[in-house]
Amino acid sequence: MKFVLTILIITSCFLDVRGQGSFIDNIGRNAKRDPAKTLFLHLDKTLYTNNEEIFFSAYLLDDLRNTDTSSSILSTLLIERSTGKARLKKDFLIKGGLSFGSMILPDTIAPGSYTFVAFSPDTSKNGMPILRFEQSLVVLNIRDHLFDATLTLSENSDQLGSVKLDVSLKFPESLKKDIFTFNYTDESGKEIVIPLKQGTNKLDVKPARNAVMRRSFTGAVHHQEQSRKFLTVALPRPDTTGVKVRFFPEGGYMVDGRKNNVAFEVSVGDRGVITTAYLFKNSSLVDSTSTSSAGIGKFLTSSSPKDKYHIQLKNSGSNHFPFPTAINTGVVIHVAKAVVNDTLLLEVQNGNIPGKIIIHNYEDIFGIAEISAGGPTTKKLTVLLDAVPVGLTAVTFVGQDEKPYAERLFFAHHDRLPTVKISHDSLNYKPRDSVFIKIKMNDHNGSPLQGILSAAVIQQNRLQPTNAQDIESYTHLGIPLGTLPPYMHGKGLADRSAMEEFLLVKSWRKYSWQDAASSPGNDTLITPVKVSYKGKALFNNKPLKESVDLILQNVRGMTLVTTATDGTFELDHAALLVKDGGQATLAVNKQNKAGYTIFVNDPLLVYTDRVVKTITPVRAITAEISVPEVSTVPVLSDSTVKIEVVSVKTKRHDDAVFGRRGIPGPNECGDYVDDYNYLNYGPHAGRETNFQPVKGKAYLIRTNSPQSDNYFTVKSVIYQG
Repeated sequence: MKFVLTILIITSCFLDVRGQGSFIDNIGRNAKRDPAKTLFLHLDKTLYTNNEEIFFSAYLLDDLRNTDTSSSILSTLLIERSTGKARLKKDFLIKGGLSFGSMILPDTIAPGSYTFVAFSPDTSKNGMPILRFEQSLVVLNIRDHLFDATLTLSENSDQLGSVKLDVSLKFPESLKKDIFTFNYTDESGKEIVIPLKQGTNKLDVKPARNAVMRRSFTGAVHHQEQSRKFLTVALPRPDTTGVKVRFFPEGGYMVDGRKNNVAFEVSVGDRGVITTAYLFKNSSLVDSTSTSSAGIGKFLTSSSPKDKYHIQLKNSGSNHFPFPTAINTGVVIHVAKAVVNDTLLLEVQNGNIPGKIIIHNYEDIFGIAEISAGGPTTKKLTVLLDAVPVGLTAVTFVGQDEKPYAERLFFAHHDRLPTVKISHDSLNYKPRDSVFIKIKMNDHNGSPLQGILSAAVIQQNRLQPTNAQDIESYTHLGIPLGTLPPYMHGKGLADRSAMEEFLLVKSWRKYSWQDAASSPGNDTLITPVKVSYKGKALFNNKPLKESVDLILQNVRGMTLVTTATDGTFELDHAALLVKDGGQATLAVNKQNKAGYTIFVNDPLLVYTDRVVKTITPVRAITAEISVPEVSTVPVLSDSTVKIEVVSVKTKRHDDAVFGRRGIPGPNECGDYVDDYNYLNYGPHAGRETNFQPVKGKAYLIRTNSPQSDNYFTVKSVIYQG
């Protein structure tokens, strides 16, 4: 017998159903503890080199919709994934939901994998900022060295103890009196410096623990104080295959005697594996299938606790991976398609378990239908999604005991996503040509929409598909489900098959937010945070006995700040606002300032430390990297941005992979900039790689010590011509 059921209970009925049980109560509680705002950053690219700038535009999405004109702080960090340390930090003002800025990568930055993290401390939960965004990127080092060095692993190295390395060093005869050292961080976090000589140097090192965990070791060869070359070597892998297989029964569980789809994911690290999988039941082969490019496949099977299922992978030898054990009693949910428009076709196998189907998004309930016990084995429901908004939605079977038995995620109204079309006037451009583009954004009915655009012009090989993120996928999937897997990056929401696979393996999530039912609830709510900079003025390193006036100089000019009698004072973030590269200064408003000292704390440091600890170290990339020319541009969703390939022609091809930073040679005034971004640095005059400075752009002035060129100071200046 076929049941057709239309669900039309919408959010206006929410008050009528609240109080029916813990599951619905927890959805209401979850709505209060999840943030209403979303932070997204658009970075200009995902592959950088030393001396470049990371440009970004930041969007606080709820503030944009509500035209909020308030201001807050946007703190940005660049975290080195191989060490888990923050290498750069810079704070910006975010106002009316928008912010933009840049971060300069110094010449000395180590090549490797990094995570660019941005957060706003205005709201927190359990001491952690809620508004947070992460972007993976890669930094390469294109600096030329006067020496050559390589790092290799000795054959008799033991990963669990000390590691034996060979550092091969070659340099010209003119450098034989110079000092070369190998620097690295040991297991105690101390920097170790080992002198090097020409030829092969045998080293016995004890890597830091996180280096052993990520199975790679990084050090640097230092040439006095002039330059350093980073070297990376892979450590022995304890797992010879590294293949992992995870299982995802649709709806959550395999149930005795009921057919169900069992998805599985084959991966090495964070990458899917294309292979053939063979399904065995009690040692007998019963089925086979192939995985997709994401490493995902599925079997349709029924099971009982007495049966032993496992799969074997092609060319994996005798290794086998056991299926999850079936439970005696439970509920199975199946959807034919999880990416739908206005209708969801749902099948429920609930046996003798009565309950109800709830359509919700963990914050609002859109529909409820009672499901009786008994009847046909499979109950088929047609769910009209008129009351459901565009985006990720869940269908959950809840028993009479108000406990969830099964759940499936689906994406509603995929056909209602907005579309963005970009056209340009030509496919071929020359340096200094103008590019004219037209942008058209419409809703699903074709009506025009207003929006905010941020654009970046980059070389196509500077955008890595596996690291690319778009605002639409991030908002609809990344926020509710967490970090998207690599196979979802660069595809957006246009790739239905990738979304189907992703939602299948994400069908059943742990109801961690249900823990709130047994807690007072105060610790799970969002806490507004007032970020203030507290300071103290001292006289001869002792507290003051009477208040003093301080002069604060910032972007607005000079302001008078009066301390308390003990010298303490407090500033808001607006008081420390300066132009990029500038500084805010505080001074005692007295003619004789001798003996006074002023301290100001950074309230964001505590959040910085907490955020850094959440970044998992990863295997470092090889320091010596050549970037291949990429023949295709990452395909972005039609509903966000899709860009055609354009060609820029130039007569010069030196440094073509990375792009020249300016016009070669000095300008008419004789001014020039070298590879290290030094302006008019005498010892580097006449280099072929020098280029002309640009008026209004920031450069560095290097001043050597009179005693030795190995000691010098560097300051930033704005070139005025």
